[in-house]
Formats: sequence, C-alpha cells, structure tokens
Amino acid sequence: GKRRMDDGYQSIRPFVFSDCTVHAACAPSRADLHRHGDTVMDLTGHVPWIACTPMVDYLASEAGSALLARSARVVELGAGVGLPGLFAGRMARTLVLTDNADSVVHQLGRSIRVNQEMGLLGPDA
Repeated sequence: GKRRMDDGYQSIRPFVFSDCTVHAACAPSRADLHRHGDTVMDLTGHVPWIACTPMVDYLASEAGSALLARSARVVELGAGVGLPGLFAGRMARTLVLTDNADSVVHQLGRSIRVNQEMGLLGPDA
C-alpha cells in the first residue's frame, strides 16, 4: 500500500504570486521523491495542484480582488496545500481551509500558523 505523508517530508516553502508571497507546508515534488527512491508515497493533498497558479492569478486580478473585497469570509474545500485559500485569506476577516485527510489538515494548520506569525493572515484564520 501507499505510505502516508508525515512532517519528515514536509517543509514550509514560499510561493510568490504577483506581489505577494504565501508560505505553505508541502512535500517535495513527486520527481524529487522518485529521484530518492520513494515511489509509493501518496502525495494527494501534499503538493500544489497545477490549477492553483491560475486560480491565484485570478484572485490577484482586478475582478478577483473586487470579489474578495465584497466578502469577509473565505472557505476552501479540499484545500490540499491551500495556496489559493491562503492567498485569499490575506484579505478576508475569516479563513477556513478544509480537507478530508488528517495529515493534510495538520499541514494546513502549520501553513496558517506560519503565515499568521509573519503577519500575512489575521488571528481568525
């Protein structure tokens, strides 16, 4: 069976989007793990998904910023690494990131704490 991700594989990494940096706990890339001989790790929710960059680009656009300005709450369902939610959460009063995997929820908690410590998210994230 596939092994689950643990803190030993995760690190806090900066992700730069337009004029903003978001910090997120995530695994090394699938290619890096394979290079080191680990081909059975289940990385679902532990690596950024390919669509997160266009999603954050939209949130950073004029239309996305206007949408976020009208909403005080951000909820990301099935957040995985949580990059769009963390980016949007910078402008929200309340941020909720969810996932169905306990290890991913733990990872999201680490990401939220790091961004709060850096002043990028408010205390209600």
